[in-house]
Amino acid sequence: MIYKEYFINSEFEDVWHMLQTCYDEPESVRNLYKTLFYTIRNLPVDDTRSDKPVKIEWDFEGMIHVAGAPDPVEWLVGREVIFDKTEKSTVAELAAHLLYWSTLYDFRTQTRYNKDCQQRFDDEFVCNYIENPGKKTEPET
Repeated sequence: MIYKEYFINSEFEDVWHMLQTCYDEPESVRNLYKTLFYTIRNLPVDDTRSDKPVKIEWDFEGMIHVAGAPDPVEWLVGREVIFDKTEKSTVAELAAHLLYWSTLYDFRTQTRYNKDCQQRFDDEFVCNYIENPGKKTEPET
């Protein structure tokens, strides 16, 4: 089954339940996941990006990881999903894992970006430069 079909064959509420159960996702990101879930269902398959499979892997502790997921979702929709070993999971459970792992990079990057920007604006040198462009700052003694 391809990536997109996991979302077509699942209900969002079942996927959301798994995201909360497995990954402790807070209610504050529910609408982000919901929007992406329904967007994935409607995305066209890009055959030029479908040659690399997405692989669901279980580690030695039984935790799921998804290899190949950090690519843009538009590239993932047509990719075949393969497993490193047979596990009994519902389509909704697998959709939840695919959704989590394929958005992890974006969510993390956005958080890191906001934090880095705030740090830069809080930095005294940057603030002084913005307020006084061209003025050299002298180190405090």
